[in-house]
Amino acid sequence: MPGIRSYGALALGGIVVAAVLTVIGHAGVNDLDPVSLTVSDYAVSDSGGIIHVAMLLLAAASAVLIPTLGQLGPPRGRRSAAAEWLLAAWAGGLLVSGLVPTNQPGTEMGTTAYVHRYASVIAFLALPVAGWLLAARLPPVPGPGAGCGR
Repeated sequence: MPGIRSYGALALGGIVVAAVLTVIGHAGVNDLDPVSLTVSDYAVSDSGGIIHVAMLLLAAASAVLIPTLGQLGPPRGRRSAAAEWLLAAWAGGLLVSGLVPTNQPGTEMGTTAYVHRYASVIAFLALPVAGWLLAARLPPVPGPGAGCGR
């Protein structure tokens, strides 16, 4: 299954680069509070271009994983299909959020800001559920002492 490993490495690399870009984007803004504001608020700041790139890269890295999920082997079924759809919703919501701008903090929301907001909501609701469904496919963790030569 070299395809799965290649896609996994590509996705992991994209996720790591997106995380680094996000940290750089946050560090470049002095007048915003990271505790009370969202990533979107940083994206519309002066250094927000790098946040948009990070969001688009994370969406692409996540999308790379979708076709490999069906190759992971049993169990297949509704839970697996739902996980694939939810991962696609995450990637799509993140893509829309990265492409459609939001409003400046403290200003009235327009149509594009609402599109951005609800795409973000879909993405951030879909990801943990997809992770939970995918985690059910992982092999069980051996108990204490397993594999220690005892």
